Amino acid sequence: MRFSLSLWDNLILKTRFSIETVVNQLKNISQISLHLSKSKVIVSHD
Repeated sequence: MRFSLSLWDNLILKTRFSIETVVNQLKNISQISLHLSKSKVIVSHD
C-alpha cells in the first residue's frame, strides 16, 4: 500500500530532516571541541 503525502507534509518532512541534520552536526562539532579542549597538553620548551 502506498501512502501519499501532501505537498505541505512533504515540505515539512524535508525541512525537519534538514534541521535535524544541522543540529546533529553542531552537536558533533561541540563534542569534538570539548574533547580537544580537555585533551590539550601543555608542553614546556626550556
